[in-house]
Amino acid sequence: MSVKLLDNNAFYGYRVRRTVNAELFQEYFSLKKGGKRLNGNTRKKIEQEAVNRDDELAVSQAKAKRANKAARCFNANGSVRGI
Repeated sequence: MSVKLLDNNAFYGYRVRRTVNAELFQEYFSLKKGGKRLNGNTRKKIEQEAVNRDDELAVSQAKAKRANKAARCFNANGSVRGI
């Protein structure tokens, strides 16, 4: 899981971060509204949104890995890479 709670002076919330097909996806979900920290059900709802987004990216990441497997293992002429 690539969901991390960030709590510093600049930001309070969750960060979702994954690399899919050599492209970095980094999204932020704030736990502040009107300058006040959220808690209770609202916080859980935002956490669930972040986890759901991470799950979507994880599926995309696995799909990209499967699609690129042949390119990683074999050279253009069909020989096995790394031997």
